[in-house]
Amino acid sequence: MSLLKIKVSNEKLLTIVRENKTKHDEIYETAEAGYWLEAEEFLKKYQKDTLVAMKKQYRKQIKDLKKQVAKELKMVDQKKKSGYYYMTKPFPENHSDDYQGVIRKLELSVEPEIELETNEFECYVRNKWQWRQSFLNTNTNYANNVYSCTGSYSMMPGSYALSASWSSGSLNNSLSTF
Repeated sequence: MSLLKIKVSNEKLLTIVRENKTKHDEIYETAEAGYWLEAEEFLKKYQKDTLVAMKKQYRKQIKDLKKQVAKELKMVDQKKKSGYYYMTKPFPENHSDDYQGVIRKLELSVEPEIELETNEFECYVRNKWQWRQSFLNTNTNYANNVYSCTGSYSMMPGSYALSASWSSGSLNNSLSTF
């Protein structure tokens, strides 16, 4: 028997991939909320710092800056991804479609057992996708912002990525099982 390929129950694999997708989506949604909080805070601080320097020189520039920031804060408030923001950080990553593709293939399969290659097993069962580290790095940063800004840890979804250790307030440590 080789472990380069393995046969697994289609039903069991489908359940695992669906669970992994749910956990992924919870992290993404929390990260997206953190992104918008950080964008708002960044723009407010940027406006304050810039106004102090500009007031000495140009009234027109001050008026233009206020309009631009107000416009962008409105876009942030409406959660519009398009538009120019002064923040240069990336938007939270969402790989939900990767899970959805696997789920759909499994739903359509007529086979009672599915043979997985090692790399497929790593993705579908162990949740070790090629984008995993980038996803965690980007999204953990924003998820931490949600909980530090709200002062509440109760919003944190329970999942493979957010274990019981979350109650201590350490998101980075609890993501180790993702």
